[in-house]
Amino acid sequence: PEPKPPALTGAAALFPPEQTAALQAPIWRLRSQLNRLLAEHVVLVEDLTRSAVPNAPDFTAAGQIINGNNPDLAAAVDSLFGAPAAKDFQSLWAYHVEQLTAYSSATAAQDNARRDQARTDLREFEARIAAFLESATGKRISSGSLATAMQSHDQMLMRHADAFAAKDYSTAQQIAHEAYAHMLDLSRELADAIGATAAARLPVGGAQTGYGGMAGIVERR
Repeated sequence: PEPKPPALTGAAALFPPEQTAALQAPIWRLRSQLNRLLAEHVVLVEDLTRSAVPNAPDFTAAGQIINGNNPDLAAAVDSLFGAPAAKDFQSLWAYHVEQLTAYSSATAAQDNARRDQARTDLREFEARIAAFLESATGKRISSGSLATAMQSHDQMLMRHADAFAAKDYSTAQQIAHEAYAHMLDLSRELADAIGATAAARLPVGGAQTGYGGMAGIVERR
């Protein structure tokens, strides 16, 4: 059987069955999985930033770990929208991580030109991922609002890199919490739009054999 998402397993242990039954609904399972993957993305990017700014010895390892998160997200997209969409998503998301890493490294090197280029590239990504998800969800989420949300996400992570480079660790930690909470809000919005898209594809009507090409044959038996 399919394993339960960790959040749902925890809820089942904490609350009585009558209160947790609704959490087994597909939309709640989808929210739980997206929360896990997207929140993990935030934490891993922040870890990568902390390694990139001082060019720490664990920078390569941090990059390898976040590279494992990207295929997990793509696999979720594959299960929902198919392999071609997953391939496009993974390419876009990898580009996103690369530009956040480039910004962090440029910040550490005090290379303003590279920082500006990373900002420009991130704005391009925000528009492209927003358009992709608007199309994938049948316009159940608007590209404009999604691009704004992704811009806020990227700005938080860039501010986190700035604070860390300035050794303002208190501010960096505060921004890290804000970015985590913001991604959970965005995850819920995405889950609702994706869930509605998946529901719209389900067949409507009775499950009886018939109503199709084999109806006459089956009825004569």
